[in-house]
Amino acid sequence: MVSNVRESVRILVVLADDAVCSALQRILSHSTWTIQVAAVEQAAAALRTSRAGVLVTGARLSARLDWKDMLRETERLAPAPRLIVTDRLADEALWAEVLSLGGYDLLMQPLNPEEVFRVLSLAWLSWKDAGERHKAAVGHGRAIEAHAAEVPLRKTA
Repeated sequence: MVSNVRESVRILVVLADDAVCSALQRILSHSTWTIQVAAVEQAAAALRTSRAGVLVTGARLSARLDWKDMLRETERLAPAPRLIVTDRLADEALWAEVLSLGGYDLLMQPLNPEEVFRVLSLAWLSWKDAGERHKAAVGHGRAIEAHAAEVPLRKTA
């Protein structure tokens, strides 16, 4: 099971801090996970095309963009990629805000390799499970629609 998870994991990284981005890539370099790094300006487009189950983003991306903008972008997708925020000034207040607004988790800096793997693995499994439930719900909805089309309506007096 673990090897299948590693082979299928797709992560999109959108960070303004190149040093943190490099550290994350180094930590994940020996895994079989697919890591895509996108420039902040291309983040929304990359999110729509990457099919990533996890988005790692910084708390602040630019003067105009932050993690909440990325969260709004993820909410447009079904199932929504799990959003993980990382910041060198991460604290309990940011962690609580991320969780309460719908983010998945917060990674503190400096990045701890074991914590990175743990958080990203759990986030991806959560996304995968949501995708399977979404497919089942869509399939169930289609089955109900097909059954309804086959069953003639009865006239009532």
